[in-house]
Amino acid sequence: MSLWLLRTPRRRYYWGLLLAYACFSLSLRFPLHGAVQFIDVGQGDSILIRQPFNRQVSLIDTGGQLHFSRPRWQAEQVQPRSRAETITVNYLHRLGITHLDTVYLSHKDVDHIGDLGELLRLMPVNQVVVPAGMARLAKFQKLLVPARKRPKVVEALAGQMFADGLVAVHPFKPGRAENEDSLVLTGVFGQQRFMFTGDLGRAGERAIVARYPQLRVDVLKLGHHGSKTASDPLALRQLGVHHGILSVGRHNRYGHPNQETLITLAEQHIVTYSTAFQGMITYRFVNHRQGRWQTFLKEGDRHQRTTGVKIDSQR
Repeated sequence: MSLWLLRTPRRRYYWGLLLAYACFSLSLRFPLHGAVQFIDVGQGDSILIRQPFNRQVSLIDTGGQLHFSRPRWQAEQVQPRSRAETITVNYLHRLGITHLDTVYLSHKDVDHIGDLGELLRLMPVNQVVVPAGMARLAKFQKLLVPARKRPKVVEALAGQMFADGLVAVHPFKPGRAENEDSLVLTGVFGQQRFMFTGDLGRAGERAIVARYPQLRVDVLKLGHHGSKTASDPLALRQLGVHHGILSVGRHNRYGHPNQETLITLAEQHIVTYSTAFQGMITYRFVNHRQGRWQTFLKEGDRHQRTTGVKIDSQR
């Protein structure tokens, strides 16, 4: 439209073009649809939840890279930038998001909270929600130091509800933010109930279904990146899971996801998505209507695109 207007300049057309730009800007900053997006941050978790019109914007975990000892010649090289800076914040800005209402941290592992400091340095955050007992840990307090403005810190236990529609169903008591103390959240978005499990193991999954026997889940962020320590078959069956999300890095050194977990998912006919194969995984919805699944693989070859689990866009 702009190029055409340059060739045929008319004052009334300028107003139309200005209106078109204004509508585009507003639709970017206040979209009609909401989304649950599993961001591909490699071996780690980072999940963006946006309500329609961006009424509430939340992030569950920030991802983070584990640092292993390196030879001296390599250590002297320039350190790579965090994925919070190169991926997450860039993507948020592209969506017109300039601040986050809530950042949830499932537990203290680096691949879940390691990039919190960079995120707080680059983007304002209103509050950070952690499992009860985590707020006093020195490791967590250190990550708050780079923040532009220190966010409110909330410790959560099962039963707490939040403004974005999420409800905590674990932990039941304060702990030390280990895997077994993971903050587990559930919420309904676009007629689908999601559950986000952090690195909770099988014992914790069984404890949740015992405490909430009526709980049913459509989409489960699989615990501990598909490790055999999570995804208890009986718990999955009782929850009635339809879709499973694996947040894993390509060619990760831990062998995630475990073959035993994949067999369990196949036996229960759970449609599975993996960030290793499909990149960013998005469930897009409008208000209370059922949404649709989309994937976006920024990097990778045709082999990666065609060896992942088939996308079931009708469910």
